Amino acid sequence: MTLFLTGTVGDQPQLWPLDQDTLRIGRSSRNPIQISDPTVSKEHAEITRAAASACSSATWAVATARA
Repeated sequence: MTLFLTGTVGDQPQLWPLDQDTLRIGRSSRNPIQISDPTVSKEHAEITRAAASACSSATWAVATARA
């Protein structure tokens, strides 16, 4: 089962699949989750999948990306 990250960019709803163990978010076209907004840095954040636990299929951590 694929999980999705949802959000709104401008006034447009967006949907991104969480289909990799690590996903970067930012303005750069090298990011799997690209957000074309001047308030977002080129490498804005990173989402990392942690190991599954007895309570859930996966846990996700969000961190500020390093410049």
